[in-house]
Amino acid sequence: MKVEEFINILKKLQTIGVDVSKLVAKDTIETLAKKSGINREKLEEIGLDSTLKMGNKKTTIAQAYRGQGTSKPPTKEQVEELERMGISLEKQEHTVQEFINILKKLQTIGVDVSKLVARDTIETLAGKSGISSEKLEKTGLDPTQRIGNKKTTIVQAYRGKGEGKRPTKKQVEELAKLGISLERKRITGKKIVEASIISLTKQKMKTEEFINILKTLQTIGVDVSRMSARDTIETLAEKSGISREKVEEIGLDPAEKIGRKKDTIGQVYRGKRKGKRPTKEQVEEIAKLGISLQERDTVQEFVDTIAVLQTIGVDISKVSISDTIETLAKKSGISREKLEEIGVDPEKKIGIQKSNIAQAYRGKGTCKSPTKEQVEELAKLGISLERKRITGKKIVEASIISLTNQEMADKVDAELKVLVEQREQKLK
Repeated sequence: MKVEEFINILKKLQTIGVDVSKLVAKDTIETLAKKSGINREKLEEIGLDSTLKMGNKKTTIAQAYRGQGTSKPPTKEQVEELERMGISLEKQEHTVQEFINILKKLQTIGVDVSKLVARDTIETLAGKSGISSEKLEKTGLDPTQRIGNKKTTIVQAYRGKGEGKRPTKKQVEELAKLGISLERKRITGKKIVEASIISLTKQKMKTEEFINILKTLQTIGVDVSRMSARDTIETLAEKSGISREKVEEIGLDPAEKIGRKKDTIGQVYRGKRKGKRPTKEQVEEIAKLGISLQERDTVQEFVDTIAVLQTIGVDISKVSISDTIETLAKKSGISREKLEEIGVDPEKKIGIQKSNIAQAYRGKGTCKSPTKEQVEELAKLGISLERKRITGKKIVEASIISLTNQEMADKVDAELKVLVEQREQKLK
């Protein structure tokens, strides 16, 4: 695309109310227009291809302007025309002031910028304050920009490390007003005590927060009793056929690791982890929601899983060490959807679970050995924990099969040799 064509498209977009100065490298015409509330239909009306990668075009022109790439650079008049539209081709320096300006812009849409941590992008920082991607896009900021890394670079420069330019006294004060400190945190004895008190309070809040999340999920039809250790809110909701959109509508973060929260609370309750134990009332409330904080009986859990799988037609005698529930079910023609309907985790490594139980039964490994009743229950279900013994009879049978196969191979080899000899004689 030529520079003049790029300028004409921008002018055309301006006629329908698009703020073209918000253009970033990854924008298509559609995503740029969205920032100004202009829909795809409106773009099609003026004859533009909404999928055109407008941001890439700007990058190519900017590189040519700076003497990079192979494209023809824009003329002085074209550069001035782009500047009037709010498009600069100059290299953007990631300065301290730019960082401050981004934070101020985020504050105008309700982002608590003091929550910024090293791993944050603009999107994850905004998410902490419940700000949507759509709202972010309207500011013209790139949601994927690693704003946390920027802060780290500035902090290091302030402390005399790294290669970045040191912020001025005025900029340090400006950042402090925004809730961003560049100072190293000092831990005093008093702060250690305060941190301990806060930690205990947080643990109580964690349990209460966990309960509230579960109750909120129940209001949209999520069966919270189906939670497993690796579940996020989204994967837990999916087990009940509830979509990510529905989860977001009730103000919950679909990516939150709810299964891990349950595990932490359970470990504290059982005294295996430091923290304030959930109260008797909280334990009872969690139990009413179908969740137990007691130590799991993994053998019984395996027995129950096998029994449930049999009800939908899974031949559990086919289980091998590499099997997940899904791969075992596939051997009997049972789909993943059917598994999810009965509330089992298709990814669960059922083969390894069986192997661990068998080893424990034989006095090996670290797992708890199954009870006599559980061994009998598994035998009824077609699962034997005994080591398979190779009898003399089986060895003889295997030897006969081996010899028979060898005789057949010798016969085929002899026939091939005859054919080759006949072929060679004909050629002579």
